[in-house]
This record gives sequence, C-alpha cells and structure tokens, in this order.
Amino acid sequence: NVTVPIKSIIGGLLRVEYVDPLATLKSGFTGLENVVYDSTPFQASTAKLEILQSAVELGDTITIRLSEPDLDKYSDDTDTLPSHLELTFEIDGTKCEPITLGDLEASFEEVEPGVFEWNVTAYDLLDALIKACGLSGKRPNDYVGKYIKVSYEDPVSAMSTLKNLVSATTSDSVLVKSHTAIVEVTPEEAGPYTVVYINITDPDLVGLTAQDILDAEYLKISTSVQGAEEATGAILIDKYDVDKGTYVFKIRLHLYEETQKTGYVYVDAHDTVAIVYKDPADETGAAKAIVKYVTVRTETGTIEVPSTVAPDSTLTIKVKDLDMDKDPELMDRVTVTVYSSASPIRVAITLVETGVNTHEFAQKIIVTSDAAKIGEPNTIYAPAGSTIYVEYEDPLNAEAEEETVKAEVEVGVPAVEYPLKPAAEKAKLIDMETGEEITTVKVGQMVFIYIPVANLNNVSEVTFTAIVVAYKDGVPVGVTPSYVRIGPGATESIPVSLPILREPGTYTVKIYLWSDIVEQKPLSTEPVELTITVTE
Repeated sequence: NVTVPIKSIIGGLLRVEYVDPLATLKSGFTGLENVVYDSTPFQASTAKLEILQSAVELGDTITIRLSEPDLDKYSDDTDTLPSHLELTFEIDGTKCEPITLGDLEASFEEVEPGVFEWNVTAYDLLDALIKACGLSGKRPNDYVGKYIKVSYEDPVSAMSTLKNLVSATTSDSVLVKSHTAIVEVTPEEAGPYTVVYINITDPDLVGLTAQDILDAEYLKISTSVQGAEEATGAILIDKYDVDKGTYVFKIRLHLYEETQKTGYVYVDAHDTVAIVYKDPADETGAAKAIVKYVTVRTETGTIEVPSTVAPDSTLTIKVKDLDMDKDPELMDRVTVTVYSSASPIRVAITLVETGVNTHEFAQKIIVTSDAAKIGEPNTIYAPAGSTIYVEYEDPLNAEAEEETVKAEVEVGVPAVEYPLKPAAEKAKLIDMETGEEITTVKVGQMVFIYIPVANLNNVSEVTFTAIVVAYKDGVPVGVTPSYVRIGPGATESIPVSLPILREPGTYTVKIYLWSDIVEQKPLSTEPVELTITVTE
C-alpha cells in the first residue's frame, strides 16, 4: 500500500513501475529494458447530491443519494462512506454546522459503483437533526410544511489541477408536507348523559401519542355551563396509532348539578358542546382551528306498537328516545312495563337498541291466551278481546322532566283492507240451461260466470256485491249485480250472471267486488277482467 498525496497527482498520470531482476539475468540487457510499468491518467470527478423525493409526509422515507466516483475505492466490492464525511443541513432556513455521518448514524449503502444512498424517514431524519443541531424544545412535527436542505462539499472537484484543488458544493431539498386534519364527532346530536367520540386524523402528528396531543393543548372542550379549562380536563383517551397519526378521544356528558364528579363534561338539558382542535399546520402550513359542535337535547320518548295484535302471536315493542342512546358505539338498553286487562301482573321487558347510535330500542314478546303460561319470560297473558298496556318511564322528556309514556294494543284480528282475493285465471263460463262449461257465448244466451274468491279475513264473513259490466269497444253495454256471502277464511267459487249480449263480437267483462252498490268500496285490490267471444 502506498499513500500518495492527492494534490500531487490531480490532472497528471499515475505510473506504476516494477523492476524484474530475473529478466535482466536471462536477456543480458540492462537499464530500462528490465522495467515493467503501466500508467493511468488521474482526473477527479465532481460529486452530485440529490434527494429522490420532492415532497414527503412525516412518516415517509427520504432517499438521499450521493454520486461520488472518487469514493469508489474497490471496483469489485461494496464500498462504504467514511464516518468522518460531513453533510450540511438547513431546516426551515436555520443552517446547522456540518455534521459527520457518524454523528448522524447515517448508513449510506453503495447501490452501484460510486453511488451511495441513505434511506431514512422524514421523522427520523428531523429527530436526528434536532439533536445534532442543538434545536432544544423542538420536535419533528414542528417542521411539517417546511423544507429540509442537504449540502455536500466535494473537496476535489473535476476542476482541480496539479497546482489548484477546486472544491464544489452540491445540494438538494425536500418538502415535508403538511395536511389539514380531519376531525369527526359522533354523535352530532346527543342526550345529556351520552358518551361523545372525537376522531382526529392528522399525518402531521406521526410519532406523537394521544397524551402528547392533550399536553400540547391541541384539543379543547367547552359548554354553556363549563369552561374550557374544566371541560378539557375530562377528555379521555380511547385509542391511537402513532405511526398513522390517528387518535380517538371521548368525553362523558353529564347533566349539570351543583356537586360535580371528575371525569365528566357537564351540560344543560339543552346545550351545545364546542370541540376545538388546533391544527398546528394545515395543508398550507398555517395553524388552523377546526371547530365541531354537538347539540345536546332531551326528547320525550315514544312507544311504537300496532293498534291490534292477533291472539297467540308475537308483539314487537319499539321505543324511540334520543337521550337514552348513551354510547354511540354500543347497543344501549331501556326498560318498559307490560301488562294486560286480563292479568294485572306487570312484566318488565328489556328493549335493546336496534344498532349503534340509532336511538331506537326494540323487543319482541309473546302474546298468549293460555293462562298456564303466566310468569314465563317475555310472555303476556292477553286472550282475544283483551287490551295490552305498555308503559315507558322516560327519565328526561322534552322539558328534561320525568314522564310516563303509554300505549295500548287491542288483542284481536286487525281489519283486512282488501279481504277478497279472486282467482281470475280459474274463471269458468257455464250455460244456465244445460249446466255445461262453454268457451264461447251465443247471442242472447244466459250464462253464469263461476270464479273462485278467497276471504282473507279469518274471523269474519264478508258480504259483498259483485257487479258484472260488459264492454264493447270500451262502451258499457250491460250490467248485472249479484249478492254474495263468503265465510271467514273460506274460498268459494261464486256464480255471477253475465249480462245478455245481443250482438256478436269480442267483449271485455269486468267484475267489481264492492261492499255494496251504494258505497262502492272495493274489497279486492283490482276487478276481475275477462275477454268473452259472442257468436251467432
């Protein structure tokens, strides 16, 4: 190994000679003929430093590349940069003294001959620079929206000669992007005892814990009865991810009272909770306050039940009450009391919220006419003709006072709006004289139309009028009424008279099933419609 001062060979030739003594003895020649040598021109190159990314997020990787062929020591092996090599950094206009790679703990790897790269996250780089540059009291997050500039001074550039070594500085910079935080509050409408969740997503806060957010006073709470200092102290940490900059906080609301407990945000029955997040740097790099509001109110709960229920069936009871939805991420519960006119035993029924944050609670109970089942879980003894009573003790009505909400359900069969269901596809034409089925009608022939009709009411019979109207070319040419009675739940093939048709042709026949000929209330969803051919 021979050490040669670099200034003595820049711009010249490097010649290596070897004297071969054996060759001198054999040949008999002397002098230069026994010297073996080779030479190469020695020319320095100018280093180039670049950052492969122009802008990154705080948690993203920055690649700093230094292209310096002069530091490619071994062409057949992977080189490393010397730990004493220095880089100069500038953060947000503040220039640091040159820092060695050893002090930075920077691990540059040779990715190709003379090309070295260091991959480091923006957060870790800023963290290292804050320590190396003596920026006490600063955190990486303080530099979002700012530029990092990196410089390298090449001591021997391509402009250097034997007589004059010329240095050259190469540099590049990268922007650490800032973002406008996303703040979401659930629920936006709440009762005075609700748990409110605050979701914050801000990539600029990568590396910070939820407690760091609170300590920095980025998040504040206030209500009409509690100032920011007291209310903010009641913020609870739910969960967070320091690698993503996502945070979930929660506050527990409580109706105002003179003697207050810690850990609650106190509100009036009708109030507004102000939630203020101070975003240290929005997408423009400027600080920004983001404000969200939660409307606090009470409402009188309502009971939803059908007006009637069939005996020996089930009954679904629903309660809607905003202020009883106490946790928007859980399915809450309320209790109702149920009894009947047939049994004074009051049964407590627990209703479960139909989903998270729905404010609606429901439960299905069994309605029985068997007295032996009195006392069974979720079962009410209520035979046909009795009344079921449902009571809900609402602790906070719309005026924030207690109120008993009531509802009644009659046990019987609910009225059927359209109790008749005819089967038009099964209609038959019957000759009145012969009783035989026919497919066409002759002019003047007397014909019955038999059509199956079902009574959908399983309790009561239905008496109705069947009106048969014959149309030709859209004009009514004949009408005949028939009076019919069908028993409860029965299906009967009823005969109705076809008007006597005096001319051959094609007729449209419609059969209307009405309550009576005066009121003309339809008892089927639509009339029966038939096409009949009349021949000579």
